[in-house]
Amino acid sequence: MPGAPPPPPKGVRPRTPDRTTQLYFKGGEHIQDDVASAVKPELVLDPQPTEGGNEVTHHFVLDPAS
Repeated sequence: MPGAPPPPPKGVRPRTPDRTTQLYFKGGEHIQDDVASAVKPELVLDPQPTEGGNEVTHHFVLDPAS
């Protein structure tokens, strides 16, 4: 359909050299039936429309390497 926005990405994977986490988008594929049970409510983002597209904010803290 012309002018239709592209489908949202399935998720975002923030990384550091020794850590990885997965963030998911509300309404995304497999959120309800994740076989690894890795989808937790605090990892599901709810994009909000802005003038430039959609925007999400997620705050997380990485512990210093031991």
